[in-house]
Amino acid sequence: MAQYFNKTQLMTNRSKGFTLIEIMITIAIIGIITAVAWPSYERYQEKGRRADGISALLQQSATLEKCFLNYGVYNNANCTLLTQSKRGYYTITPTPATALGADSYTLTATPAGAQTGDGECATLTINELGEKKSTGSATAKRCWSR
Repeated sequence: MAQYFNKTQLMTNRSKGFTLIEIMITIAIIGIITAVAWPSYERYQEKGRRADGISALLQQSATLEKCFLNYGVYNNANCTLLTQSKRGYYTITPTPATALGADSYTLTATPAGAQTGDGECATLTINELGEKKSTGSATAKRCWSR
């Protein structure tokens, strides 16, 4: 006895899966989403690393103020400064780099390592008056905001 299949029975017995076109469309959509999201992700990372430099400058500024209270000058030999931020994304130097002044200072955080590509806020500075500045394409207020 011969068995005959009609068209609907053959359609229901087809294997289930994705076609090449469906996979290509999915990959194209993922590529577009990645292309749009990646720059935002990089800016987010730069801002997160920038917090490392800000934190280091504020910590060193507090150390210098404590030194001034104890010794009456910022450049006492007992007052030591760190040369790098905690996570290593910034190098901290007094400006001028030769020494701190007795009654003034300016600390500069220069990007290092992965942070060197930060063109928005290239360097961050703070002085004894608490004035916060930056170089780069963004304003100091934007650079110093967390």
